[in-house]
Amino acid sequence: MNYKYPSPDPQLYKALIASYFRCLENKPHVKKTSFHLTFERTIHELALDIQNRTYHPGLSNIFVVTHPKPREVIAANLRDRIVHHYIYDYMAPYWERRFVPNSYACRTGKGPLKASEDLRLFIRRHNQHRGAPLFYLQLDVQNFFPSIDLNILYGLVAKHLENEHYLWLCKTVIFHRATTRGNFKLTSPKALWERLPRYKSLFAAATDKGLPIGNLTSQFFANVYMNQLDQFIAHRLKGRFLFWQRYVDDVLFLGEDVEKLKSIVPQVQEFLGRELKMTLNVKKTQLQPLSRGLDHLGYWHKPDHQLVRQRVVSNCKVRVAAYRKEGKGPVDAKAVCSALNSYMGYFRQAASRKLRKHLADEVVSAEIFAGKIMTNAAATKLLPVKDPAVLAARATKEKALRAEFCESFIGGADDGARTRLMHKYLRRWRSMSDILEAAEDHFRDSPASHADVPPSKNRCRSRRESVEVFL
Repeated sequence: MNYKYPSPDPQLYKALIASYFRCLENKPHVKKTSFHLTFERTIHELALDIQNRTYHPGLSNIFVVTHPKPREVIAANLRDRIVHHYIYDYMAPYWERRFVPNSYACRTGKGPLKASEDLRLFIRRHNQHRGAPLFYLQLDVQNFFPSIDLNILYGLVAKHLENEHYLWLCKTVIFHRATTRGNFKLTSPKALWERLPRYKSLFAAATDKGLPIGNLTSQFFANVYMNQLDQFIAHRLKGRFLFWQRYVDDVLFLGEDVEKLKSIVPQVQEFLGRELKMTLNVKKTQLQPLSRGLDHLGYWHKPDHQLVRQRVVSNCKVRVAAYRKEGKGPVDAKAVCSALNSYMGYFRQAASRKLRKHLADEVVSAEIFAGKIMTNAAATKLLPVKDPAVLAARATKEKALRAEFCESFIGGADDGARTRLMHKYLRRWRSMSDILEAAEDHFRDSPASHADVPPSKNRCRSRRESVEVFL
């Protein structure tokens, strides 16, 4: 940087740099845009904008997804996503101590799989110790994200946030309207927009309502907003249920007394309307015995087992059928295995051994995948078959590396050269035991090991010990 260029607060700049790299986590294929090529200068300017309170969110990408149902997604650009992570990193530790453990959305160590696991564990323990039939009550908030009142949300944030710097930044993000002309670009065709119900779009929401689906801050602020309901349930409704959990706007109660579960509905409805200005979706309110099955977070829960939701199975079969079609060009076996193994991992959480074996057999038996994909012994994972020529070339290279290591590292190189070689081969093999094994094999077969009176085994052991001492 030019020394005349103004410098922001070093702590702010370092925090934004950390947020930038957090945005790139789990994204191995990052496009080399101008932002990534000059990210230091760009983040330097972003830090100055935040410090001088001249920051304004940029252009958002708005599109429609159809899976599992039509939904509007508003994705912020990378510059704004860095700010979102910067806000989240500061506020999350404080709010994590105030969230109830029954909230599972957008929290470290939580998620839909953890929620399903805790639900399954409670049902199993209840069957072992009580045995009485269970009933479940499912509640759903109507049109959740577009109905969030921004003034109430900002009031909740301001009540707990004393730092004026972060409070101004939160206010900027909360009240930014991505659907205002000039703040967005549409990337989905018109046919997809026609499939989206108008009430699910932020374009139809009032100016003081609605958070965009697709941003980290939206998920976090949704938890802050619904924490009011969580506290109400935990402290005012206790004793009317045996178990409860919330995932975003879906609330689940389990209990033995049907009348107590029924009494929950009007009280939750009254609290939502009074405190959060929301309503329950009456069509999705269900009170049923657990013996009929509970469709919750992708699984079908029964008193004694858990199955995969039929819609997820159908989606997987559609994906398999699409891969089996010929005329699609060369097959990327690694990409196919990666996509289908995500379903396999999801299915493993339920009673699905026959289902997984059936899907694996369908893929392996397909003519287009012949000799390119195989399954492991338990038929729970798909593996790409590697080309024998590639494996032979790799074995030859490994053999040459072992010989070079034994001759150079153990054959009399100085300590500096040995250290460099050690780093090189540890990066290559990733296993110190493999290096020691190579040294032992080399000295066992070398002519020098047979020249002395002691047996070669002792000589190999002494050589191995010398390598271990150096390491």
